[in-house]
Amino acid sequence: MEEKISQSERLYRLILDGQWHSTREILKIVYGDEHMGLARVGGRIYDVWDRYGGRGIKCLWESFEEFRDDMYESYLQLVKDFGEKQTTIDRKDGAGNYCRDNCRWATIKEQNNNKRNNTVIKFNGKSQNLGQWAADIGVCPETLLYRLKKWSKDRALTELKHKQYGPRH
Repeated sequence: MEEKISQSERLYRLILDGQWHSTREILKIVYGDEHMGLARVGGRIYDVWDRYGGRGIKCLWESFEEFRDDMYESYLQLVKDFGEKQTTIDRKDGAGNYCRDNCRWATIKEQNNNKRNNTVIKFNGKSQNLGQWAADIGVCPETLLYRLKKWSKDRALTELKHKQYGPRH
């Protein structure tokens, strides 16, 4: 008889075994069946070893119980607030290990704002990625990127969305 384990324990085991980087199961646990296509390249599961274990990132939890004790309460809170589908495990420092001090449960949006390939813009003492600045001024990220190429940084990051004009006569 096969041992029945929880989703979070399966996730922990895959992280601990160093298999989170390339297995279909971990992608399915984290992203669900409906998002599996995002992880495929040419009909194969995309191997992201170079982004994780290949960069020396390790799981420092010694056991599932230690992982659970460190992370379960915050997991329950985020699930309560945003739902299970919006809850992902995130490393605060993307170059750091999986451990209590560097991990948190985050929404997909929060995790997307913490990616190492984000364009971070510093302006007036504030650092945000392109998407966050765009949301602040009410334009789409593509518009802001265009503005940054054509305008000064000050104008691009302070000029709000253009007023909508009525029909031409």
